Amino acid sequence: MAGRICTFLTHERGDPLTFGLIADRREADPDSRDAMLRDMAVGAAQNPGACAYGKIVLIEPQGICTFQATTGGDVVPAFCGNSTAAALSLLGDGCEKSARVYGTAPMPYDITASVTGEEVMQCWTVPPTSTEERVWRGLPVLLTSILNDYAIVIGRLPLDVSAGMAREELLGAGTAGKLAVVRESESGTIVEFYNTNGRHGAVPQTGAATISLAIRSKPWLGDHFSNGRVTYLTANGRRTTDLPVVSETRCGRLAIALPTISVRLDPMKVQLVA
Repeated sequence: MAGRICTFLTHERGDPLTFGLIADRREADPDSRDAMLRDMAVGAAQNPGACAYGKIVLIEPQGICTFQATTGGDVVPAFCGNSTAAALSLLGDGCEKSARVYGTAPMPYDITASVTGEEVMQCWTVPPTSTEERVWRGLPVLLTSILNDYAIVIGRLPLDVSAGMAREELLGAGTAGKLAVVRESESGTIVEFYNTNGRHGAVPQTGAATISLAIRSKPWLGDHFSNGRVTYLTANGRRTTDLPVVSETRCGRLAIALPTISVRLDPMKVQLVA
């Protein structure tokens, strides 16, 4: 049998961020995983109040596994700071935690975290990263895959190219690839983030961390982010927040300090396939 199954909604100062489903499968039948993912993809498909949705989290014996439900009905692996925070919250509060997170990389990443009530603070440790620089449709683009496959486009997208088209051209169709569009406005730089089900209505933690990692590799990108802060669009207007701090560990890996996030968990009344 699967353990506790919940919906989760992360929020920042009461503003909803990411919605999804989470299941504790540490004592579940391994053969039931695919059926559970299909069932959970339906429940995670959307949430009107959330900035992002479609996230599925499984707490397995080996660690925390996150998936993204796509508009085509597929379920693909992904890294997500908000979803990982939900898993850590489900595991209990009041203590320091360590875990492994599984996503798009060949190997899991180690994380440490503290959980106090609804608030979760995380630090992810990842290998050194390289960032590819290219020109696409006349625009500079940075490609990196350390935290999901990301394309960072510098400048406004061409009028005849949608964000979905750009994401597929740069990262391929049918993938969990993500897009960040960094464009200038009269009031400064604005970033828009897109995933497989459209524009993220805020700033994903892994997206902001990807920008921080890319700046380490390509310092000129930092010129677009005054004082290490990023401005992004939401349904309620523009907001600005600090980019995650990245530091090098003694063993040469990179430690990413993600901002504190709040998590609300609600047990599901109907149990899914176990």
